Amino acid sequence: MKQRVQNFLAIAIILASTLALPLTANALDRATIRRYAENNILFYDPNGGYTYSGDINTCGNVNYAGEQVWADWELDAIQANRPFYEAAIKKQSTYIPWQLMAAIHSMEHSLQRDNPANGQGAYQLYSYTAGGTNDNAFYPEGEISDEEFARQTEIAVSVIAGKASGLDLSTDDGVKRLLFAYNGMAAKYIEKAKNMGFSDSAAGNGEGSAYVMNRYDAQRDPTSDGMSQYWPGLFVADGKYDETATQTRFGAFVKFKALTGDCSADCPGKRTETYTSSLGKVYCGYKQGDSEWADYRADGSNTGTISKRGCFATATATIVSGFGKANSEGIRVNPKDMCYTGESEYASASSPYHICYTGSKDGFPISSKIGAYGLTLKASNTSEGASLSGDAMAGYLRDGYGIVIDEKTGGWTTSQHKIAIVDVRSANGGYEFYVLNPSNGPNGSRPNGWYSTSTITSEMKGYWVIGEK
Repeated sequence: MKQRVQNFLAIAIILASTLALPLTANALDRATIRRYAENNILFYDPNGGYTYSGDINTCGNVNYAGEQVWADWELDAIQANRPFYEAAIKKQSTYIPWQLMAAIHSMEHSLQRDNPANGQGAYQLYSYTAGGTNDNAFYPEGEISDEEFARQTEIAVSVIAGKASGLDLSTDDGVKRLLFAYNGMAAKYIEKAKNMGFSDSAAGNGEGSAYVMNRYDAQRDPTSDGMSQYWPGLFVADGKYDETATQTRFGAFVKFKALTGDCSADCPGKRTETYTSSLGKVYCGYKQGDSEWADYRADGSNTGTISKRGCFATATATIVSGFGKANSEGIRVNPKDMCYTGESEYASASSPYHICYTGSKDGFPISSKIGAYGLTLKASNTSEGASLSGDAMAGYLRDGYGIVIDEKTGGWTTSQHKIAIVDVRSANGGYEFYVLNPSNGPNGSRPNGWYSTSTITSEMKGYWVIGEK
């Protein structure tokens, strides 16, 4: 309530001070936006309409205590900056979650696009610029163009990729260690973590760094009565450590996790497994045999249920779920929706045509099914010998698409089967892909998880690339 009153008073003061000013359609300059934002002042930018690659996931935009991590103005700034993060990431062989770039940019320069006076640029690249003193320094001071912000972002991503060598950024420990390395792995923070009871390995991941973990839990939250006696202590200037200092801002890892929150509560089904991709998409890993839809008809036969013949519909529903699409009941699109006839009832045994089973008759009408939810086929190939290279699959996934793969008899199935590909990471000089497999299992079919390019492509016989129009 106190915060709401403060915000209301701030708005009232602004309104009172601007009533005499003419209203214009000019956008606020970045310095003004930054001043408003740093003082928790709400504002309206008439030249809004930022574009970015898909929705920002804010399902988990709270910390352990239920406090909002990213303010609304920060989410707007991330919206505007995200295309720059993603474009720079695509130029690197080491894949980095764009949410990691947002967290670092926020910690270093409040998500702003300008050069501060110290010459270290929008990402405060201390080592790269030798503290703003070498030829790499970013000058002049002040606002920078989109082209310059893109250049600095590419440099920052390159620096981060170098520090990410050997780390698995699909894991929390990998992300923590990267953030700790970016900020400087100070011995003081490692000692602090050990004093708090963390192992040597965890201490090396930055568990004792306020930059990384501040306000992650009560013992590391200076606003909590449960703060550990060992948590105070910060470097307040280069080489200057204050044993009693604390800060109230959220740590970079807390900010990162707030952009990759778990939306699993929205995923129906008793056997559904959820997966959050590197792009922050939350996928519902549906199973054909889930009792929520297992007995619904997948085709016109008495035995053609989703459980037995609905792998295509189930894999497609998994991909569609990653775009946050809801059905008429307000829950995530699921296999039952993929088998809906468009009438008042779902397909029955007397249905004269295939609804969601790909067979010798009409087949599963995937284009119209996904089109009903604003999605389209970016590419597809069902001809004999159809295949996708690892580079092609990686490119589609990093551009925000999901892929349904048709697999022939082999390790994935004892007959024809469809799987959903939802994420990619670099591994062993190539790629690994995260598979959500709709199979009821076991029957020789592999579980959800990371698989090499060859494991997927060696038995491929078709594919469908699904994304937003």
